[in-house]
Amino acid sequence: MASSSVWSHFEKVKDGKKTTHGRCNKCKKLLLANTFGLKSHLKTAHGIDLSETATLPESKIQPEITEFFPKLQHNTLQATLASLVVEDSITFYSLSKSKKISSWIAKDGLGVVPKSPNTIREYVLNFANEVKEQYKVEINQAKLDSGKLSLAFDEWTSNRNRRYLNLLIYNDSQFWNLGLIRILGKTNAHLLSLKIEERLLEFDFSFSDFAAIISDGAPINLCVARETGLFQQLCIAHGVQLAVEETLYSKSVSKTTIEHVENSSDDESDEEEENSDELGTLAFDDQNVFETFHFKDDNFKNLINKVRKTVKLFRKSPVQNDDLQVYVKEEINKVKQLTLDSKTRWNSLIAMLKRFFELRKSIQLCLLESENNNFELMFSTEEYNQIESIIETLSPLEELVKVVCKSNTSLYEAYLAIDITLDKLSSTQTKLSKELKKSLIEKLRPRFSDLFLLQVYFENMHILNSSKFFDFQAKSSEFKSKLYDTIYKLLNQGQLSTLNKEMSSGEVLNDELGQLLANSSSSTASSQSLSDLIKARKAKSSKSMQLDDALAKEINHFEQAENLGPLLSNALRITKTLRPTTIDSERAFSVAGSICTKVRSSFKDNTLDNLCILKGYFNNLSIQ
Repeated sequence: MASSSVWSHFEKVKDGKKTTHGRCNKCKKLLLANTFGLKSHLKTAHGIDLSETATLPESKIQPEITEFFPKLQHNTLQATLASLVVEDSITFYSLSKSKKISSWIAKDGLGVVPKSPNTIREYVLNFANEVKEQYKVEINQAKLDSGKLSLAFDEWTSNRNRRYLNLLIYNDSQFWNLGLIRILGKTNAHLLSLKIEERLLEFDFSFSDFAAIISDGAPINLCVARETGLFQQLCIAHGVQLAVEETLYSKSVSKTTIEHVENSSDDESDEEEENSDELGTLAFDDQNVFETFHFKDDNFKNLINKVRKTVKLFRKSPVQNDDLQVYVKEEINKVKQLTLDSKTRWNSLIAMLKRFFELRKSIQLCLLESENNNFELMFSTEEYNQIESIIETLSPLEELVKVVCKSNTSLYEAYLAIDITLDKLSSTQTKLSKELKKSLIEKLRPRFSDLFLLQVYFENMHILNSSKFFDFQAKSSEFKSKLYDTIYKLLNQGQLSTLNKEMSSGEVLNDELGQLLANSSSSTASSQSLSDLIKARKAKSSKSMQLDDALAKEINHFEQAENLGPLLSNALRITKTLRPTTIDSERAFSVAGSICTKVRSSFKDNTLDNLCILKGYFNNLSIQ
């Protein structure tokens, strides 16, 4: 076997116990003879980045499992029809009746488009089945590369008033959309976890292949995480919205806090909150009019309502809007429309204020020239300053949400974005910014899961030690003990964890011993079987103790030299399969909503499910 090129930078040294070490040729530092650790030292200490595959002969590089399976062909009739349906939103009926589309496809030599919508539907679903088979191979390869994967899910209600669950699988660089799972009638955490497991089994996976679940903080989702025994990462974007709503509005969005859910039983949570979203109906009255918004601050409320009234004046009157656009075009040489905020998302408020503030001169000129004498809508300099201050305060939060909601944002990058946002709020020094900062810290702190902190700690342990806004006490023995427990559980998930439960309770061992003694026909056979059982138990226990020792050594080495050993590197690699938000599920719902419109609302559950999978597949192709 070829020797790694890393040893050209190190001298092999053996101690009295015949343990091999590597002495760095540059700094003479003595390190354990672990290839990964040696390469990590070269990269961090001396800026030398070695690639393992570059040092191996071409014939020694192990091919990926995907190389043994042919990739899907997209120049086929089935693939073309599927693309037209999900990417171009052409209906099955339109495809069957369009002579031009049929002639174009025939000219490309792809075949004849069926004249029956049902046959086209079968073609599309057949291609979806091919996509699923390819997903099995790709996800399995991703699992082999990362060791574990992560799940994300969220609920959605279609315009036919049907509930669906969207399921996504993540590795460190991409995700796979497993479609929509129909939820019939009432549900609870146990039933929901069974639904998820059924879908995973369709792709030849189970919960043991995953490390964590990403979801919002709805009570039933918290119970699902406990039911499956996986780690849980709560959505950071939801936390930001909760912080904004608590600061701006007079009513709390969610009456059930995370602490209450953790202390309540699964049955209580499922029965009382099974249909409640984490955000619920936002902090507004039931009436669908903007004047019923309840802001905490009366001055803030009056100012926003005045802006809103001005915006609606131009949006509801085409004549007034045409007059406004004349001034807008003179000012910025392009047409821009005023936007009105909605009652579903706080960031629509800042979008409205930004556009209003940008076009303020044109608005004032148009109001002055108006025949309607809308002088009550004229704004003073102080009011404009207040609007600018609100924009300056809310803009960092808007940027934070944009960063967190990117598909490739890691937990560590999300933490850095949160830290920068809190810094900006601290520098603003307004009453609103101080309240927002306080609320943001309060809402996001519980969302830093154990795996979240683990990744941040491995990426930059000093950040947690010197955090200005969150007291992690990263140097305390309690934090280090929890860190160790998290790594141990992560590496043992679905394997030694079951063994430890059995050994601690002794129930399984006693049952096995009882069966052996009862079923054995002779004392000799019984003795031999008992001996084999005890040896197997000792071997498993020995492996657990070896992992214990190796893990403790690697953590101590990391704290001293900041180099990750193989076990810690594996743990870090698994945490990178997590995302800080469930935004990709929200995007999947947008896709499903664009497919299942009021005009095309008669889709069967199976059809909608497969079209959603195909849309995710074609989206991934466009990204690649």
